[in-house]
Amino acid sequence: MLHTLIDYLTTRGAWVMAFFFAVSGRILYHTEMVKKGRRRFWSWRLLLELPTAVGMGVIAYGGCALVNITGDGQAAIIAVASYLGPHGVNELWALWLERKRSEPSKSE
Repeated sequence: MLHTLIDYLTTRGAWVMAFFFAVSGRILYHTEMVKKGRRRFWSWRLLLELPTAVGMGVIAYGGCALVNITGDGQAAIIAVASYLGPHGVNELWALWLERKRSEPSKSE
């Protein structure tokens, strides 16, 4: 049985770590909202952070795999993406696109 668990963690280790860092990122976000007085710590919102964490973790993991980022860099990207959540990532994406549109092209 222990051998099976070790094999599972070895083959699925990256996903287990992605899940861990994704949940950690969302817990940090939730705690920040609690500090600001926008939420109570023990609430339904804490439970609802889990699907957000998993979704953001999967997306960030896929992005890291696409550009071959592994190890600590991958863990950091997953945690940051999960902390920001879908709305934070959307805001960063919009800012980046706006900056790209306002830059003069090099051909001019």
